[in-house]
Amino acid sequence: MEDLANLGPPPPITGGLSEKDELLALYNFDRHGHRPTPDLMKRFRASWERKLLIYETDEELLTIRDELRNIFENGKAVTAQIMSGWNTPRRRLGKIKLLFIDIHGTQLPLPHIELRHVLVMVILGVLPKMTKCANPDCPSPYFLRHKKTQRFCDRPACLAYGQRIHKLNWWREHGEQKRVARRKELRNKQATRKITQKRTGGKH
Repeated sequence: MEDLANLGPPPPITGGLSEKDELLALYNFDRHGHRPTPDLMKRFRASWERKLLIYETDEELLTIRDELRNIFENGKAVTAQIMSGWNTPRRRLGKIKLLFIDIHGTQLPLPHIELRHVLVMVILGVLPKMTKCANPDCPSPYFLRHKKTQRFCDRPACLAYGQRIHKLNWWREHGEQKRVARRKELRNKQATRKITQKRTGGKH
């Protein structure tokens, strides 16, 4: 599931852009940047086509990928709507694939199943864990988090980025208090030193 969501370049980060620049960035991404290279698509199919019984065209796969990304980014708010659209059968004539499971040595055929149905079953189990890495430079930002508060994936570069952001935010929140406390401490030391010098007549 993550491999499909991360297939090809992720959408641009538009936070902080004007409405016009945001629309332009998304337009350019949809027009030129959202497609994975043919080599990436071949590698994805080689890894997953037989396991997941994929027979969707590249265009259909990219549509599913974009819907998956939407779920990773927006969670419950969009999941029901997207999944209800996945209920429509898309099977083409001559393209039926059957799934068999092994039960104590007996091969049991299951009803026809599509990639979207497999994804529904997976998503129902992991929906609260689905999220997007908060590092804007993460090459594969869609992942399953270990903790509810996790904002960055497990890539070392993303963890380091998260630590830098955490420190920066901490200093923005507490830095001024620290500076005031240090100035006060320095003034107290200087005042104590002057008092000591007066008492000793300036001798150390």
